[in-house]
Amino acid sequence: MTTTVNMVGDLARVVGGQRVTVTALMGTVGNPHLYEATARNVRKLVSSDLVLCSGLHLKGKVTELLEKYRLAGGFGSVQGLYDPHVWFDASLWKMAATTRKPLSAVGSVDRAISHRNTAAHLRHINSLDKEVMALVQAVPRQQRVVVTAHDALNYFGQRYGPEVRGVQGMSTAPEAGTRDIPEVARLVVQRRIPALFVKSSVPQRTIKAVVAAVRDQGHRVRVGGQLFSDALGSRGTPQGFSLGRVSHNSRAISSALRGK
Repeated sequence: MTTTVNMVGDLARVVGGQRVTVTALMGTVGNPHLYEATARNVRKLVSSDLVLCSGLHLKGKVTELLEKYRLAGGFGSVQGLYDPHVWFDASLWKMAATTRKPLSAVGSVDRAISHRNTAAHLRHINSLDKEVMALVQAVPRQQRVVVTAHDALNYFGQRYGPEVRGVQGMSTAPEAGTRDIPEVARLVVQRRIPALFVKSSVPQRTIKAVVAAVRDQGHRVRVGGQLFSDALGSRGTPQGFSLGRVSHNSRAISSALRGK
């Protein structure tokens, strides 16, 4: 089977088990918002027995291919300006139960195994939800502000409480958001925020510009670490899995905003 973003691919592997072969079109390198399918990926889509699509506009040009070849994604697409980064609220990332339904239609999937895997995954999500809440609550309230280049953590902020500010808003275009740098720099200085964060899939130049603007105002701020938002980390690392990635981000945020 084929998925669009690798977060959905990871979910399909967890639920489907070892008998499921999953190919994610969008890997750990590159920006899925700007993704354009290659001829090789078109062949993968057309030949797959199942296509799982994240929807909410996080699939680049894949939408056109799905419509052209009349392929149906497991998560469906929603029209409008929606935030697709739902996996950062662990309580919402319970799509394992939804994923099991289309997976059950694939001949290689053992339904009993997928049912057990889904139950175990949901328990893991509930545990992660509590862990992230505790990590954020450990940060002094004044400093609970997560500043990144790309606005991908809104669900994280709504669930766990920190204020989230993306310099470029929802855009990931390199030229976006430069006019917002002075405003973000003032916020960092006023709140005495100790750290900002870069993203694995977004160039660092915007955050570095904010760091420079903050220092011009007499406040020192550092880059507190790399967060993984639109793509997972490398395979074999904790952040190479959907839930491990959320745990990694939360630990990095909590530690850096506490000045550690």
